[in-house]
Amino acid sequence: MKRSRIDILKTFLERDNFDPQEWEVRGLIPSSPEIVRELNLLLVQLVQDLIDRDNLGSLNNNSVLEILNKLTLEKFDTEEKEFFIDKASPDLIQN
Repeated sequence: MKRSRIDILKTFLERDNFDPQEWEVRGLIPSSPEIVRELNLLLVQLVQDLIDRDNLGSLNNNSVLEILNKLTLEKFDTEEKEFFIDKASPDLIQN
């Protein structure tokens, strides 16, 4: 049985999306706990916005990009931004 879009999105709310091991797999030194917490909060916010849009029937293929374009990522360095976008884009857009 194929998991629903909401079930897939909810997995992001239930896990550590920027686990230290994932940084190491990318060849990066994990960022400070504060930065990791902020990245995770932004991803959770993005996911919750997508869930809310789905509940309203307004979720579409452009929803992730629309929400990403509204986020402020200036405080993060290049690797942190890339990690965030890589984390958000493929997994969330797949449905």
